[in-house]
Amino acid sequence: MKKISALSVSLALLLNAPAFAADAKLPAPIEALEKQGFELKGEFKAPGDLQGYAMQYQGQGTTVYLTPDKQHAIMGKHDRYRR
Repeated sequence: MKKISALSVSLALLLNAPAFAADAKLPAPIEALEKQGFELKGEFKAPGDLQGYAMQYQGQGTTVYLTPDKQHAIMGKHDRYRR
């Protein structure tokens, strides 16, 4: 039986990472925003059991918070206060 090196396994997993990521299903509110033209840029853990998403729409950054039940999204625009 042929031994498989740890490097070979790591390399195989790394090369297939995009395929695994593509299989991961996003919550419905995030998918709905993507269908409207928002681009998902990243995810982060937010306070109070919220899940945070960094998104972009027409060059403008926005933060999206997903409620714990994953049914609702709360959005805020990344912009300085205007006077």
